[in-house]
Amino acid sequence: MDHLGKNKLPPNALAQGLWIGDIPDELKDLRFAEKLLIAQVRHSRCLVKVASGRYKMKANIMYFSNPIDKIYDILPPGKDELDEMIAFMFTGPSKPTPEQLRDMPLLVRRAVVKRALEWLKLNHKDYQDIISDENLSSYEEEAVPVAYEYQQQEFNKDTLTSGINEEIEDEGTGSGPCPVSVHGLTGEDFGNMTSHEMCAAALKHLKENKKIILFVAHDEKSVLTFHNPSLFPMMYPHLFPYGFSGINNSMQTSKIGQTAHKRFYLMYHDKHFQFDPSFSIIAFNVEQMKQSNDSGFIITHCKNIDNIADHIRNIDSKVLDDMYIQFKNKERVVPANKQEKSCLQLIHDVDAAASHVQGSVTSKKYMRNDIWSLINKIGSPSWFITISPADFNHPICLYFADVDQEYKPEI
Repeated sequence: MDHLGKNKLPPNALAQGLWIGDIPDELKDLRFAEKLLIAQVRHSRCLVKVASGRYKMKANIMYFSNPIDKIYDILPPGKDELDEMIAFMFTGPSKPTPEQLRDMPLLVRRAVVKRALEWLKLNHKDYQDIISDENLSSYEEEAVPVAYEYQQQEFNKDTLTSGINEEIEDEGTGSGPCPVSVHGLTGEDFGNMTSHEMCAAALKHLKENKKIILFVAHDEKSVLTFHNPSLFPMMYPHLFPYGFSGINNSMQTSKIGQTAHKRFYLMYHDKHFQFDPSFSIIAFNVEQMKQSNDSGFIITHCKNIDNIADHIRNIDSKVLDDMYIQFKNKERVVPANKQEKSCLQLIHDVDAAASHVQGSVTSKKYMRNDIWSLINKIGSPSWFITISPADFNHPICLYFADVDQEYKPEI
């Protein structure tokens, strides 16, 4: 009411470029691979693991972020492009049957893809003259277009997320499309490294490749990740059917911020953003990339940037190799000479930039230090709550996830 009283549009008004539109039938119930085939922008690659038990089947997906987002001029991409995007593993007591392949998220139905692309061409503002009949005809009428690796396994129950007294039984569904869950987005080699290990590895690479800082074997045409209103509508056309409501779009008279805009997506009334298995993770990853980019920009404008540059230029490769091995072996590193102190100081300088990135190893380390400092000052908590082995088995978690779980605490 305050904004209307001042003759201004409220920040959350649909006229502020927040209108999305209803999802048409042509874009509903698309399989995972079909969504990839109609997307103009590719942000990541993925490993898809389909686990079959005796009666049920489920799918897990792990995303790997691309250094540069890729944009396609024609859709669907060729089958060789799909092989670059997806690695497929199947586990079960036997190899998949034709019926099981039809229930997998990697099933591609050519007629469904064609119908979706034709609708987008007529209605989405970023889709014009994009359909390649040649590429489309290279896909079978109804088949999984990527090869799979098979590994024999009797059950598909994950022991890490099973209760202590829980009976081993199959997870997933026995008929129809198998459920899909995304388990995270990560770099290929850095998932289990500490912050010091990652910094040391990066500095080691920088020192060994003095001229080659970054080389990406990728298509020469890329798309801007930041300050690009069309990024998410082109990456998720099945969520933005008309191509509107991009972040920082030109219709916004008052900026609402990227984080607030993504919160608007996730709180959308029909929850189609929440139900998409990858949107929230990719949106968070873009946020992390922006925070990392901003932190690096701040460091380059610090007064001690010349000292940091001198440290990198004059660093001793042998000392850095030794420290990298020590960090990799989880050993405590105590600098014994000037060169080791210089290497450690450089690692701390790089570490400082990562502390501003949500979810980074460094930010978790700083949070852990804050907790220990708080305990040291006011004492340890009188009681702890431990949810083991997985929080999604806890009744409170199930209750807030709105799965019709009746929760009656008995105290």
